[in-house]
Amino acid sequence: MEYRILTVDDSSIIRSVIKKALDITGLQITAIYEGVNGLDAIEILKNKPVDIIFTDLHMPQMGGVELIETVRNSPEWKHLPIVVISAERDTSQHENLKRLNINAIITKPFKPEMLKQVILDLSQEQSSAAEGCSNAA
Repeated sequence: MEYRILTVDDSSIIRSVIKKALDITGLQITAIYEGVNGLDAIEILKNKPVDIIFTDLHMPQMGGVELIETVRNSPEWKHLPIVVISAERDTSQHENLKRLNINAIITKPFKPEMLKQVILDLSQEQSSAAEGCSNAA
């Protein structure tokens, strides 16, 4: 399966680390789009096909929570898997994020294997959901 990934983080170093980690997963990543905040991410979503969003929480102009809310409230994007990659270790914050319907949380620092496993898990979930829809028809 091919993946088109959107990474959203105000740190160019973190975006570079995510890109390198994705490159060494062995998965077929056909595009990695980069945004510095939620506003950039929205523009990319309007113009590029994306399969998975990896986002930080704390960014200028539009942070990760606002981005997640915008995506989840959009009929055309609400199905997109969203993975939060953050240094945030507060479990109450994680619970709040789960209420926003995110798909996974990865805590920094992370290993490439963690990204790979999350992507594979999300692919499996989407395949199961699609199969369930076709069986219901």
